[in-house]
Amino acid sequence: MGFLCSLTFSIQFLLFFSSSLFTNCFTLNDSTTTHHHECHQHESNALLSFKKTLIISKSASYNPFSYPKTLSWVPATDCCSWDGIQCDELTGHVIGIDLGSSQLYGSMDANSTLFSLVHLQSLDLSDNDFNHSQIPAKIGIFWLKLRDLSKNLIQRLKRTADAVGF
Repeated sequence: MGFLCSLTFSIQFLLFFSSSLFTNCFTLNDSTTTHHHECHQHESNALLSFKKTLIISKSASYNPFSYPKTLSWVPATDCCSWDGIQCDELTGHVIGIDLGSSQLYGSMDANSTLFSLVHLQSLDLSDNDFNHSQIPAKIGIFWLKLRDLSKNLIQRLKRTADAVGF
């Protein structure tokens, strides 16, 4: 009987010890992971306003694998989870937009809400039809680390970017 009692106590101790270790591991992991911030409301609103100025047209993109990325852009959802949007994990600011081959058609001008995203570091608008938009070079997107405006019907902006050497 003493052996059985001792065995039961040992098993209980092992179970308690292992469950305590298990809990501590998860607590440690939670404290060391980076916190994901959600998209800022004004940036989400700017993206949704930009989306409203365009329509989806399959003929706007040449790529046979193109698809409308902006369909995932739904109000009341975190814009960091939207297709084509990249956010900074620490601040939640929109830092990248990839709308390449998104079947976007419409006009874009210097007042586009897209240009109010001041933390933007990369922008890909390639393979869409912006209807020969006349965008002044002074909009200040040359500070972007990466931008792709190829295969677009944007006149002045592309010409100016090529002249500057981008």
